[in-house]
Amino acid sequence: MKNTTAAALKDLNIKGQKSLCPPVSRISIGLATCGQATGAINLNRVLAGKKDLAGIAKVVTVGCLGACYAEPLVSVRTPDGTHYFYGKLDKQSLWHIIRAAKGEPVRQNRLAVAREREKGVLRGIQDLEFTEISSSHFERFLKPQLKRVTRRCGLIDPRNLNEYVAMEGYQALAQALFQLRPHQVIAAVEASGLRGRGGAGFPTGQKWRIAAGNPDPVKIVIANADEGDPGAYMDRALLESDPHSVLEGLILAGYAIGASTAYIFIRHEYSLAIRTLRKAISDAQAAGLLGERILGSDYSLEVIPVESAGAFVCGEETALLQIIENKRGEPRLRPPYPAAGGLWEHPTVVNNIETLANIPWILLHGPDDFRQVGTAKSPGTKIFCLTGDVKRMGFIEVPLGLSTQVLVEQIGGAAKDSVKALQIGGPSGGIIPYKNFQLDYETLSTAGAIMGSGGLVVLGYNRCVVDLARHLVHFMADESCGKCVACRDGLPQLELK
Repeated sequence: MKNTTAAALKDLNIKGQKSLCPPVSRISIGLATCGQATGAINLNRVLAGKKDLAGIAKVVTVGCLGACYAEPLVSVRTPDGTHYFYGKLDKQSLWHIIRAAKGEPVRQNRLAVAREREKGVLRGIQDLEFTEISSSHFERFLKPQLKRVTRRCGLIDPRNLNEYVAMEGYQALAQALFQLRPHQVIAAVEASGLRGRGGAGFPTGQKWRIAAGNPDPVKIVIANADEGDPGAYMDRALLESDPHSVLEGLILAGYAIGASTAYIFIRHEYSLAIRTLRKAISDAQAAGLLGERILGSDYSLEVIPVESAGAFVCGEETALLQIIENKRGEPRLRPPYPAAGGLWEHPTVVNNIETLANIPWILLHGPDDFRQVGTAKSPGTKIFCLTGDVKRMGFIEVPLGLSTQVLVEQIGGAAKDSVKALQIGGPSGGIIPYKNFQLDYETLSTAGAIMGSGGLVVLGYNRCVVDLARHLVHFMADESCGKCVACRDGLPQLELK
């Protein structure tokens, strides 16, 4: 079976490499939600219809590179392994893309130029060496980042399984199924120190071990993609740009705890992410990477996407269990926690999708490498959505423990004396006076906030914090499920103050 598995993945890998590094130029147009909102659909329509590009270039669509401030964003890979990145394009500037594809690059609208460290080898953005950064904005935005989970985003077609496999996709799954026992997978996750990326940061490996050790033969794993925090769109961007990374992490979680059924709980408003995810599930099943006897192994897993009812409270881990059980979406009393007694009272692991997307990287590179960045208690990287009063908004990934000064002033481009406060952790998080401190779980807790899913809203001195607090109280009162007295009756009273 191992030889069959290796041959199957090798075949997908070869096809993916040919697609990523073709003998003609490859024009990649960012068509995640941020790109679509700024006119990328029309650019794609025009470029795809250019007859004079036949035999010279192929036009593909990709997800979000992260630099949302520079959308519409298009990259051109020429046959010699050079990548040209262009931003803030419109129909009048498309000739820059066409000339680059023909080997005559121009500087207008150009953000950067990079070369593949080894021509024809592209496993993520780490395989690109930037030889020229034409835009100081792009340089300051990109330089402090460390892209692990998001290393493929904006480079691969999220609807192309072959391209994901060509960028080390499903290698961790094959390794786990044929070289590791489930308890060894859990041990690796525990050793990495990975903490949940969607809330308070509970240790992921510990949650898995609790569920795996339960004598109940029926175990379930759920990927929570129901983000509802204002300013947060990490889940949407990740699913629109690299859905197979989430699927692979979900399958690995299922294998580790012994689950035969998995769910992906996603906001119904995320229509593009839902379509992309459903295609990824279908393609993975067709390739033998999901379903019965995955890759010819003895392990089987069914993955079922479930669209959320839309309320903010439905993203809470026990409320989403209620929704899947066709009940009213409201949190349950705990204990028992889901890992001990969750969906239909079976042990259930609920992980945020960013958490799951970290798992393949940990198994491929090892827990020690994972811990090389971050802090002792908060290792690894974290995705943030940087919004608000900054010049450069975007979907970014940085080491945990990075200072707010680097995040807000260098990456975001805000002037130090222009920032009053940071709103982080969603409506139930906190509004923190702006100063330079580390972004990790412990520091944020001490400051009176939580990491949450990673939405970070920068507030300038022209913003009224009282108005924002009133808005957040109104939001929570409106979204309350009405189960608890303090929330149901207390929040409306606060609104009147």
